Amino acid sequence: MCCRGTVTGHEGIGLSIVPRGSEALPRVPLYVKYICKASEWRVHIITGEAIHIQQKVRQRGAPEAGNTQIRNTANGYVFTSQRQAPGDVVEQSVSAIQDLGLDIGAVDVVWNEYYQQAYVLEVNTAPGIEGITVEKYAEALRRI
Repeated sequence: MCCRGTVTGHEGIGLSIVPRGSEALPRVPLYVKYICKASEWRVHIITGEAIHIQQKVRQRGAPEAGNTQIRNTANGYVFTSQRQAPGDVVEQSVSAIQDLGLDIGAVDVVWNEYYQQAYVLEVNTAPGIEGITVEKYAEALRRI
């Protein structure tokens, strides 16, 4: 179980993982079932189109992470640009944005290899963007 001690957290702040079979859960405002993942993705969507796909990977030369279940910069993980994602990662991302009635969003998704299934974790309506992602947003917005 993922337990979040704050509703305004980012980068894994206030996040803890409670193993299966544990007797008690901490009292926190948010709980989410942990999904085993082979990979983690962020898909940027504008008006129903995936304009940029990123995979969260371990940064080269990063020290060994204590907890690889939480993939954040403190544990040595960064986003890298990709041309495609496995399975239905992009389709689930587009569906999440459409289901929420949004025009723009960055969808965080995990891919479970065993079940060949993508799971949406969250939708960021004001994602931090930098580098090539800024260019991708600019190109997409110019087309609109």
